Amino acid sequence: MISRCIKSLPFAAGLFLCLALVQIFVYTTPLDSGTGKWFVYGRDTLAHDAVVHQWIHMWNEKEPGSIPLWMPELHGGLPTIGAFLWTPLAPAAWGFPFLVYPDAQRLGWLISIWLAGIGGWLLARAMGIRPMGALFAGMAWMLCGHVVTLMHAGHFQKVMALGWYPWMVAGGVMALQTGSNARRLTGIALGALGLGMMLLSGHPQIAYTGIATVGFLALGYTLGRRKARLDWKRWVPSLALLGALGIGLGGAQFLPGVEMSGWSNRAEGVDWEEAIATSYPPGELAEFVVPRVKGSSVFGDEYTGEWGDERIVSDYIGMTVVILAFIGLVRSRGKRFVVLLPWLVVIIASLVVGMGSYTPVYRVLFDFFPGFDSFRSPGTFMCAASLGLAVLAGAGLDNLVRLTRESGKPFVGPMVFAGLFLVASSSLLRANNHFLLRFNWDRYRVEFREANDVDKWLAERNLQLDVFDTTNDLSLRPILFGRKAINGYHPITWKAKSVRDHEEDMYSISWYEAWGVPILLAAKPVEYDETVFNHLESFPREERMALKILGASGHSDGHGLQSVQWVNRHPNHRHVIVRGWGGWVRFADNIAPGWNVFINNERIETPREPEMEIQIQYEEGKHEIFKFYTPFSWRAGLFMTALSLFGIALCMGMGRRPRY
Repeated sequence: MISRCIKSLPFAAGLFLCLALVQIFVYTTPLDSGTGKWFVYGRDTLAHDAVVHQWIHMWNEKEPGSIPLWMPELHGGLPTIGAFLWTPLAPAAWGFPFLVYPDAQRLGWLISIWLAGIGGWLLARAMGIRPMGALFAGMAWMLCGHVVTLMHAGHFQKVMALGWYPWMVAGGVMALQTGSNARRLTGIALGALGLGMMLLSGHPQIAYTGIATVGFLALGYTLGRRKARLDWKRWVPSLALLGALGIGLGGAQFLPGVEMSGWSNRAEGVDWEEAIATSYPPGELAEFVVPRVKGSSVFGDEYTGEWGDERIVSDYIGMTVVILAFIGLVRSRGKRFVVLLPWLVVIIASLVVGMGSYTPVYRVLFDFFPGFDSFRSPGTFMCAASLGLAVLAGAGLDNLVRLTRESGKPFVGPMVFAGLFLVASSSLLRANNHFLLRFNWDRYRVEFREANDVDKWLAERNLQLDVFDTTNDLSLRPILFGRKAINGYHPITWKAKSVRDHEEDMYSISWYEAWGVPILLAAKPVEYDETVFNHLESFPREERMALKILGASGHSDGHGLQSVQWVNRHPNHRHVIVRGWGGWVRFADNIAPGWNVFINNERIETPREPEMEIQIQYEEGKHEIFKFYTPFSWRAGLFMTALSLFGIALCMGMGRRPRY
């Protein structure tokens, strides 16, 4: 009865949903007293995740259904989708336009972890592991430290992608298996869905890991079969179709990202020192079975390892999982051993690559393998080891249950499953809970809105600047949180800004001139109010910022410009009417591919390079200036996504429903 019940996908999905609900409840329960909503937070959560998603939510309240492709507040303008600030097509992110941040974040974590559990179960079933073992594998993956503790780090895109990682591998395994073409087509559809969703989640490094995992498994299965020379003629086209459909499905996120990467600080890749900054110290591999083997960098703990101040995540998966993984490998025989052995290679390769600078392998990959020089975190590749251990542990539990059945005691098997499931899950919940800090949303909102030095400076002069006005390009000024970036922090930014930040004082006059405010209207390109601006460096930093915001660095009140009237200030399109005797209108938006500028409905040419600003010259009189951001990469990517979605549905329709 129990065996028949747990064979069904609905039962597995329901079990993992319950686990995810318990997990979210435990991880968002306040550690101290207080009223209001609580949410898991980390540095990146406060630095840009919460702020960007609030901004998205505000825009969708103002214009329901709109997709803001450009964010004026960050780095003189930055694409939301192209810079992976926002991933609107990923299912776990669908709640952000409609729900306030803590609720949307909680829902996003829930969906991602739930999908991770189902994906782990699908992968184990595709490997031939029986239902109880598959349920254990799904639980071990969805609750492991590599997935869960990223909540504290604020790596929402990575968690979304990790939720789909086993889906892609499960589809790849099905596509590699011998059998009917119908089953192969089902695997292609499932794998393409997983790969596409990883790309739509905005984390290409996880997608890269998924592709490498399927490649290792394909090589292992080929070498482990007697008729290997014939197999490749079938699985190579299958995996090629899987990859094409998957990359196509992710096109709406992938193409804008590729376009942005050519203009960003990742254009030539990251330098070696940045690439290896999170290399996994070999001595800390014990953390897979010993939680916080050398402590952590989170509140209330002391870290004694080699990660510096960045040990805010964990790879703990537990001794129970590791022992069962060992049993799963050594107790398997025949065909099952051939199927499981490549996972040992995947685990070893993941550990070696994850150690980064501690082995010579990563240097070779960094220098010669495409894409590796764009990744900042070798430790991210450790996800393959965690997934491999979860799958092998499922096989180990399957072996134990099978032994109880063969001994003539069929009821012992479910008891063994229930006991090990509870022991492993409670251990993971308890150990990973240490890394997940909570914050009161009401308190956060108060601190976020609290007047800073600039607000006080403005108030003393009876000037107002609403930091949450969605029509105000400076509405996200509190994104600073003390960081050395006047208009925001994000790891992907313009190459020009990155160069400028390193070449000069980040609070110098020329730096403010380039990046101080998203919109600045001036009479001429370089003419300043000598009574104020020439002495700007002698002002305190907060006063320099306020002067720049108010346009004190340019003659915005005369000497060419008579009046300015904003008609529309949508992120994707601007309409402003200027009157004057002739001069310049300067927009501190970067000239990114996709921006088109018109004066009085006549298009004007602008340089196609990421300069610090757009300068538009106008003649005497009244002029209407229009700016539209309509990148071709977004339109082409949407077409690719729609076309690939149709192809995946076609493969699924022609395929055979797997028997679970």
